[in-house]
Amino acid sequence: KNRSTSGAKENKFLGGYNLTYQFSSIFNLNAAYAFESRDYNSIGDTPYDSYTTTGDVEGFGYSKGGLSMYNFQDDSQTAAATLNYAQEFGELDVKGKLNFTVEDRTTQSFQASGNFDSSTVSITSNSTTVRSQNYSAIVGLVYQDKYILDGLWRNDGSSLFGPDNKWNSYYRVSGAWRISEDFTIPG
Repeated sequence: KNRSTSGAKENKFLGGYNLTYQFSSIFNLNAAYAFESRDYNSIGDTPYDSYTTTGDVEGFGYSKGGLSMYNFQDDSQTAAATLNYAQEFGELDVKGKLNFTVEDRTTQSFQASGNFDSSTVSITSNSTTVRSQNYSAIVGLVYQDKYILDGLWRNDGSSLFGPDNKWNSYYRVSGAWRISEDFTIPG
């Protein structure tokens, strides 16, 4: 007779907040915060005299009993603030954005298992924290609704980048011409 029992329970809680404030007709601020927490637990036990399948010639035997426990917890949060700018100067439209984002995630796990004669006891645990920050600036110019210039600068910092290189900068510049504003294209 197999009298093994097991059970698992998971809890999850998440939420977020978002705030927009209009300073004037050309400036507004977006602020956001989000969080998530997840906790998972499981336990299983097998009494010493339970039958189980084995690698023996007979194919079954007594289990020698066992107990297993597992716990996993994951907590993360993100906060961001973005200052937006938009204004027209005659035929020139100017848009800009300054952004700051911070993220934090911590995971922890614990596992223990073994049988009752202590020949196969295993206990492991792990804890990881990842943190990152990001600063960015974006500027876009549109002249006469046909000439477009766009630029971005971004600086990312992360605990995943390694001890000697926590920050990396990225940038881009792009331009475009809406040719259809100057020429009639048939068809």
